[in-house]
Amino acid sequence: MTSFGLSGKDSGVEHRGKPAGVFLDSSIHITRFESNAFDRKIHEALKEFPWKGTASYTKVEFGNVILSCAYYYYRKLEELGDLEKLCDFLYHRLRYNNKYRQWSYSILRETFNRDEATERAKLLLSTLMATGTAYISGCCDEVRDGIRCGWADQRVGPRIAWQRPNRPRNCRITEFFEENKPLFSQLRDTIEQMPEQQTRELEAFAKLIEQACKDVKVLKSCEKCRELADAIIAVESEGYKAFFTQNIRESDVLCRPLKQLLLYLQQDSDKPILRTDYRP
Repeated sequence: MTSFGLSGKDSGVEHRGKPAGVFLDSSIHITRFESNAFDRKIHEALKEFPWKGTASYTKVEFGNVILSCAYYYYRKLEELGDLEKLCDFLYHRLRYNNKYRQWSYSILRETFNRDEATERAKLLLSTLMATGTAYISGCCDEVRDGIRCGWADQRVGPRIAWQRPNRPRNCRITEFFEENKPLFSQLRDTIEQMPEQQTRELEAFAKLIEQACKDVKVLKSCEKCRELADAIIAVESEGYKAFFTQNIRESDVLCRPLKQLLLYLQQDSDKPILRTDYRP
C-alpha cells in the first residue's frame, strides 16, 4: 500500500477542457493505493501529462472498495488483537470472498515484532480512514463533480463504517444527464454499433441510457446510478486528452466517441502500458 500524501484540490464542473491532461479512472486510484509496483509504473506514466483529473464518482468506488475494507479490517484487528491472527483469518476465511481485498501486511510483519506490527497496522488503517476520499483529491489537480454525489465525501473512522450508496443524497444525476444527453446518446450509439465488443456492462449502459432518455427519473435510484457509473465517469472525462484505466473491455468502447488516447494498465506490473489512440 502506498502513502496518503495530499497535494491536489477539488474543482467543480466549470472546467470542461484539459487537452493536455489525463483522466484517472477508479481502477487506477485503487491499484495505485494497493501496489507499490503499480504505483511506480503509474507515476512514470503520469509524468507525460501536465494536468491530472478524475471524477467525484471515483471517490464512491474507492470508498466501496478500499475504505470499507479498512473499516472491516480495523474492527477485526481489534477483535482478534493480533496482526498474525488477522492475516490467518484473511487467508483461511476470506481467501475466496470477493467482498474484501486481500492485504498481506507483509512489510509490517517482516520488519517489526508481533506487538509493534499489530499497533502499526491499526495506525495505518486508522490513518487511511481519517484521510478517506481526500486521497483521491490529493492525486489530482481537478475532481469533476457534475453529479454532486452526497456519498462521495462521507466520513469513515474506527466507529464509523463506510456506507455504500443506498438512497439519493443531495444528488444532481438527473440534471447532469440532461446537460450531457447528447454525449450519453453517443455512448449508447457506439455500444450498439459494436456488438462484437459488447459486454454485459456495456449492454446495461445502453439500455439504461435509452430508458433515461425517455424518463430521466429512473436514475434517481442509487442502484441505477451505480449501474451507469463507468459511463458517468467517461462523460466527466470529456475534453481530456487521455483516459487511464485498468478496465479495458468497457473503456475501449467508451473512449471512442470521446476521441481520447486510451492508456491501459495491464494486470501484470511487468508488462507495458498499452496505448490506443482514438483522437482524430
